[in-house]
Amino acid sequence: MERGSNAGSGAGSAAEGAHAPERRAASDTDDGEVRRRILVLSGGGSEGAYEAGVLSRLRVTDYDAICGTSIGAINGMMLACGQGAALHTIWSTIAKNEVVRGKRPYRRLLNPSASCDVRVAEALRFLWDAVEGHSVGIADSAPVRAFLTEYLVSDGAMRTVELPIFWAAADLTRQCATFFYRFPEHREAATLRWAPLAGALARAGYRVAPGSRDPKIGIEQLRASGACPVLFDPANVEPYVDDTLVDGGVTDNSPFSLVRLAAVHGPVTVDVVLLEPVSPARLPARPKLAGILLAAFSTMRRRLLDDAVRALVREAALARSIRSSAPGVPLPGDVLAALNVTVQYVAPARPLSGNFWEFAQGPIDANFRLGADDFAANGWRSYATPADLCA
Repeated sequence: MERGSNAGSGAGSAAEGAHAPERRAASDTDDGEVRRRILVLSGGGSEGAYEAGVLSRLRVTDYDAICGTSIGAINGMMLACGQGAALHTIWSTIAKNEVVRGKRPYRRLLNPSASCDVRVAEALRFLWDAVEGHSVGIADSAPVRAFLTEYLVSDGAMRTVELPIFWAAADLTRQCATFFYRFPEHREAATLRWAPLAGALARAGYRVAPGSRDPKIGIEQLRASGACPVLFDPANVEPYVDDTLVDGGVTDNSPFSLVRLAAVHGPVTVDVVLLEPVSPARLPARPKLAGILLAAFSTMRRRLLDDAVRALVREAALARSIRSSAPGVPLPGDVLAALNVTVQYVAPARPLSGNFWEFAQGPIDANFRLGADDFAANGWRSYATPADLCA
């Protein structure tokens, strides 16, 4: 991955321009086409604090749309609803407010300060309850719903969004990705520009539904994107009440399937916030179980993103070759999409503190500061996959 020429300045904040009536994200390309800019926010549990730190340095007006998965969907919805300024408060109090806490029988299992024997005992109890069919999730979803309601509900309805947002969940019943979306109600031009993407997702075989402004439904649709299997109970929510929805990271942790379809309709610049260093730390020769689990999650996340970008790069090279050798030959939509996508990223300068499943305040604060500092120092960099798959 190489550094690009357009490093972000860090000027402005996530809240700046959140309610501005005029947007300035879309820009003209050399051939007169309008290039849209999409912010992609990945999933990663408590590591979302790093993401929030990056967002504290961004301007909402720099973007035409947001798409996110899991904690990235929640951070993205805060930004889309004009709540970007609240992100620091949210993340600086998330442990004290116990937004993520175990159900009563497993209350200390998710508490990193609890003794090892207590946590092991509660883990065994959870496994027994799961085998008996009495429980499918360790954490209580009620505090999460209350937290989302506090910041995203106003006057008995979901807050209006200031720019389009798409978020992903995984449908275990149908074994495919499901997307929800919301468009600004007062900006018809934005709706007209992004509505075709919702249709394209449906035609591509994905489940697609508008996000509801009814808080009971809208909050659960958003919670579904972060319902990490085993950690949280799955969601059964309209319009898919008969399906089991879980964390979108199961199918699309950085939703590039949506980006590819958006690029069919014109050039797109994608800014993606990664939640692990570009060069991950090496495992010791005999790693502990926690290290193995973290490395497995990191490997999955890295390979999926690299594979998605690698496919775009190769298809773009093919498209350029066809255009140069046979200018009059029309390009297939997916190849044209690859030619239209520019991917930029920001990533941690060092491994993030803590574990993604533990919401301890110390590591969260450190990760938030690192996100803000990394973006201020480096801005966006051009994303390029290495020739060596394991480089």
